[in-house]
Amino acid sequence: MPYKPSSKASQTKYFLQEALISLCEQKPIDQIRIQELSELAGYNRGTFYLYYQDIYDLREQIEENLITFFKNNALPLIHSLITGDSIQNFANRLQYLEQNRRRLGVMLSDNGDPAFTKKLIDLAKNFITQTMNLPADNKKCQYALEYIAYAHISIIREWLVGKIEFSSQELLEFFLEILHKGPMTVLKENSK
Repeated sequence: MPYKPSSKASQTKYFLQEALISLCEQKPIDQIRIQELSELAGYNRGTFYLYYQDIYDLREQIEENLITFFKNNALPLIHSLITGDSIQNFANRLQYLEQNRRRLGVMLSDNGDPAFTKKLIDLAKNFITQTMNLPADNKKCQYALEYIAYAHISIIREWLVGKIEFSSQELLEFFLEILHKGPMTVLKENSK
């Protein structure tokens, strides 16, 4: 279900954010001008500056909203995987990711901010550490955690930007297969 802004200010911010997402689908942020973004959103530069200091401030606001979204939806996905919680719960959360696919995909793409990807990975690692009560001083646990967090965020990134053409249900099944069989077995089974 598409987001519907509730006030004039919210609507203006929404259209400015959507304009940035559209432009970032085409080129890196450092090649985007505020005039171009404002016109695409249907506003002038003055309106842009009522809400944002610069293009990077706008991107930061989008990222903050997505991090809140990630905390509310993706972290429960991770929890479902760790605890073996209901597969239906996992599938429902994945649908939330799919609803924000465009924004997340752009922010995680090559035209997005690499620091944003790192923030999501750090959130996932901290969440897994707390959920599983992992010891901070165990090197094997820490390396396994790095592997898991980076691998899963990378798969989600590739899915969001369209390099992996799975439905949310297929992605769920793939995650479960990788978790239960391990990546090498999945590679061997699917390379035949």
